[in-house]
Amino acid sequence: MTADYEKPTSEPPLPPVVLPSAAELTRSRANAAVIRELVPLVARAARRQFDRSAETEAHLILWASEAGLLRRSRVGLKATPKGKLFAADPISAFDDVVDVVRDTGALTLRALTMGRRPHEVERLIDQNTVALLAVLYTAGGAVPVQELARLATDPADAEITVDSALEWDFHHVLPHIGSMMDGLAFAGLVEWRERRTTPQGSNLAARVDGTVALTGAGIDTTRRWLIEAGYDAPIAETMIGASATQLLASLEHGARVAFERDARSWIAARSEEQAVEELVEAIRVCEDPGLRAVAGAMLAEAGLEVAEPAVRELATEPGTRAFAATWLVEHDFEDARGLYSEENLDFFVEVLTVQLVGNPDDSFLDTLALAGNHAQQIALVGRISAHDSRDDLLVLGGVAELHPSRAVAKAALRALTQRRARA
Repeated sequence: MTADYEKPTSEPPLPPVVLPSAAELTRSRANAAVIRELVPLVARAARRQFDRSAETEAHLILWASEAGLLRRSRVGLKATPKGKLFAADPISAFDDVVDVVRDTGALTLRALTMGRRPHEVERLIDQNTVALLAVLYTAGGAVPVQELARLATDPADAEITVDSALEWDFHHVLPHIGSMMDGLAFAGLVEWRERRTTPQGSNLAARVDGTVALTGAGIDTTRRWLIEAGYDAPIAETMIGASATQLLASLEHGARVAFERDARSWIAARSEEQAVEELVEAIRVCEDPGLRAVAGAMLAEAGLEVAEPAVRELATEPGTRAFAATWLVEHDFEDARGLYSEENLDFFVEVLTVQLVGNPDDSFLDTLALAGNHAQQIALVGRISAHDSRDDLLVLGGVAELHPSRAVAKAALRALTQRRARA
């Protein structure tokens, strides 16, 4: 980790990253706490209604001034032309607002707001803001704050030069990294997936720890900063132009991590309506219940409200009715009790198959319980044993393996053995 964000002489290439869709990026930027809190402050200054009580908002005033939105005059704070534009269209100045975190530093901003100069350790950590965000960028998910602190204090990192007088060790740096993540979360660039605070004594601030990940705005901003620093930051787009059927087929031949990257990229490149239309068609032609489960998850990510009517149409078609019914229940569009009918064993076996493949630990057993108590479930196992469909053996095997009742599991195993013997 370097004390600035200039490109090293030899650095491994950054992996391709899926960028957020335009809609997701706009939502992410608008949800940034710094944007929400700066808007009324700058708007008052733009209307020249800035009263002295607002001077208590020292942190926001400092941030707005560093971003070029406010300036001090003889009569108080005034909105700059950029600030007036920000008040009317907050997203227009998002880059200027978040660049303060890179150029000034989250820890430095905190120190100045508290009326003190930042410590040398704080300044050095702030100088590595882009490098720490790059760790989250390349990880593609949540990273423990302790891991960020470990990387920052790794003795093997020859790029960093630390004054020997500094308390530069893991336990001293960790609380500063946690505080930095709080500042970056306020800026809307990271989100806490898990956040823990540990009291440090009456005279010390609580230590912040947990796991963090980049937001949509964080992915976009980090990529921009890396490019400005001279890095090549490629976009993942290998499957963007593929059909949904081709995309699902790639899961059979590739790694799940690569597929998840391609799936996010594929969805981001389409409108909600187009993504849903292509996924529904793929579900119609794909008979593999596992791939259908993946397509169902993608439907939900593409947009529940747009997907619902399309899935209801699938519920009227014999080949997809069980998948559609379970999807509608899973996403709270229908009551789960509608999945079971004593008179329609064919449908219930199909539903159990969908649940077993998609969510065996929870939904499968919950759905089986719709048949009644353990005695009634044993009776159902007997009916499935005498049933004749391609999914019977899968369902019986699932009950035998997963059911917490020994009696029900034993009945399913016996029925499974008998069916295999007849085959």
